[in-house]
Amino acid sequence: MKKRFFLILFFILLTGYMIFFPEQLTKEILFLPSWVSSIENSEAVYSEEAFPFMLDSRIGYFSGNGRILYSENIFYGAAVSDDIFLNYSSVSDKLVIQDVAGRIVGSIETEGLPFFIDDRFFVISPDRLIVKEYSSEGDLLLTLSPGSMITSMDAGEGVIVLGLLNGSISVYDSAPEPVFTYYSTDSRYTVAYACAVTEDGNRVAAVTGLYPQQLVCFELRNEVYIPVFRMNMKNEYRRNLLLDYSNDGKLLYVENPDGIDLYSTATFLRKEVQIAGTVRKAVFPSVKKISYLVSEGEEQGLLKVYRSDIGRIADFPFPPGELYFYPCDKCFFAGSGNIIVRYDLIEG
Repeated sequence: MKKRFFLILFFILLTGYMIFFPEQLTKEILFLPSWVSSIENSEAVYSEEAFPFMLDSRIGYFSGNGRILYSENIFYGAAVSDDIFLNYSSVSDKLVIQDVAGRIVGSIETEGLPFFIDDRFFVISPDRLIVKEYSSEGDLLLTLSPGSMITSMDAGEGVIVLGLLNGSISVYDSAPEPVFTYYSTDSRYTVAYACAVTEDGNRVAAVTGLYPQQLVCFELRNEVYIPVFRMNMKNEYRRNLLLDYSNDGKLLYVENPDGIDLYSTATFLRKEVQIAGTVRKAVFPSVKKISYLVSEGEEQGLLKVYRSDIGRIADFPFPPGELYFYPCDKCFFAGSGNIIVRYDLIEG
């Protein structure tokens, strides 16, 4: 009789839970390694499917099945995108553009530091007063001379935002004159430590000044950027810090000493994501999508896999030092030393 009573009580509680808490359990998410490749084993071949890497003083490309398509030693510095790369020396006044197979596809007669932002190709002058955009063949597309040293920069589709030493933030489209400029007078010292823009250019954020240091956010409404959020930073930095938007523009993340602060761009409610070490890279595709944080520490590197609705999924420790990371929809590639590993996503 007593056993029957507890059985009935169990079913009553189970029925009540299903009625008042009908949400389904989330699927288990696993990442399983599928191959390991050494970046020194170059095959010097071309492939339509190619992923770039820059690791352990080497630069090149590999395929999804683990073949190292091209690999060479970095001379002094390098920049790499999905389609082209540049490997340059410390004294060269000419930048050579190479493709996935290492073939030369163009060159630029200029001095400066080449870099990519979402496959857009830029060169910044040694004095950081001028930044130029080039095509993948080396054709000059745009020259920006903001009038002060460039301290931070970001770019979206057809839009560029520059943060300057004088504390101002300027937004450009396809012309050398800014379409919007912001300058804060609230801080004792003026300098722009970080700036970010969404892919569509509709949202802009920046971290400016010292005493206080402020996070400021703007939105494009009726073709005018207006301020929508401003706050004094709890922790102040005297260096560039991580600041970026998720791919869908719904999340803004800002570095803090324990990880990152994650803001909703609709409500600006904050959520903290903690990770050991110093955050070097953060990838947030969109809300409820798998995200990644890469940090470096004295004892180990760490890759943290995270999702906004369920929190931490997994942690992948790596030896201390440089950590390579490249995410895809159903897998990611990570590497340390001269080794790259592919992990496949299994959701069941």
